[in-house]
Amino acid sequence: MSTQEQSIWQKPHHHMDKEGTHQSVHWIELFYDLIHVVLIFMLGNYLSEHLSISGFSVFVCLFIAIWYSWADSSVFNSLYVSTDLKHRVIMAAQIITVMFMAAAIPNVENNGWPYFASAYAVNRFIIAFLYHRTAYLGIEDSRLATRASQNFFLLGLVFLISAFIPQPYSYLLFGIGVISIQIQYMMPKIGLLEYERV
Repeated sequence: MSTQEQSIWQKPHHHMDKEGTHQSVHWIELFYDLIHVVLIFMLGNYLSEHLSISGFSVFVCLFIAIWYSWADSSVFNSLYVSTDLKHRVIMAAQIITVMFMAAAIPNVENNGWPYFASAYAVNRFIIAFLYHRTAYLGIEDSRLATRASQNFFLLGLVFLISAFIPQPYSYLLFGIGVISIQIQYMMPKIGLLEYERV
């Protein structure tokens, strides 16, 4: 087997573009999933210490945001089989953002919020970069990767701004950003689900 055939050196490719693609989960993706388990565990601890309507509201809102941070990465990894070294390094950086989110959760209503929102924003920027890299390498003939990259970059900016404006406006802007994640998939004519290759 030549060096170019080994998965650590292969360029990413769309799962529909290669015959007999063996779609297996790579260890870095499994570790990303496990870090999200820790994040949800930290969120559960937050709820156990804030047993109130407002505590439950924070729990639900953050759970939805966290679920999207996991799901968006899973969507990318389902669309594009990426096992090369650069992808692994990028995923390691994404794992670090989730660790920062987890560390911010115990104090998320106060001093932890800027850290959580900033880490979430960087997580979105990394997803944008993964799609950009796919488009740059010429893996995607359609505008799917370019559109996704633009969408996630703009969403990353929204989340980053929400980290530094006063509360409750920061929560409101963050919530709008989370809702926009779903809209960017579903909106007719411009949503990502409009592309056949999704």
